[in-house]
Parts: sequence; C-alpha cells; structure tokens
Amino acid sequence: MHSKLINMPNLVKTLKGIKNPYLLFSPFLILFIVYVLIFLTDGHSGDQPRYLRFARNLIHGSYSPPEVDLRNGPGYPLIISIYRVWYWVTLL
Repeated sequence: MHSKLINMPNLVKTLKGIKNPYLLFSPFLILFIVYVLIFLTDGHSGDQPRYLRFARNLIHGSYSPPEVDLRNGPGYPLIISIYRVWYWVTLL
C-alpha cells in the first residue's frame, strides 16, 4: 500500500487563495496560545523584574534606585508604567 502524500501544488494554490492574512496565520496563533498555556510559570523571569521595578520607580517619581542601574533606558518602563497606572485607575 502506498500512503497518500500531501499534494504540494494543490496546497500552494489553496494557501494563495486565502486572501485574509488572519485566516492564514491563525494556526500559528493557536500554537502560540497552546505553548504559553503549557509552559506558563508563576512569577517573573529574565529581565521582567528589572523592567517592572523601573516602571514602579517611574510611577513614584524616580527612575533608578539609589544604586545606579542604567543598563536600560526609560522607554519601555515608561510604557509599562502607563499601563500599570491605567490598570490601577480601572480598579477604583
């Protein structure tokens, strides 16, 4: 018995026929969501604590703690602080 293989020319025609990019890339989104749910961790890892600390410092009127730690600029922590304040305001 010969197993039936995927007919590549037909698959390419089908993929070219999909005009909506959301439909074309939705399997990748589903895979990403499954990956995140499987490997979900408690707490923060990597550089997340540092960025969150900078964001908290910006909310309280400073950027770096007394021991100067300027490995990163204030751009990303500034964006995070905006979302943290917005989240706090919506809880009121």
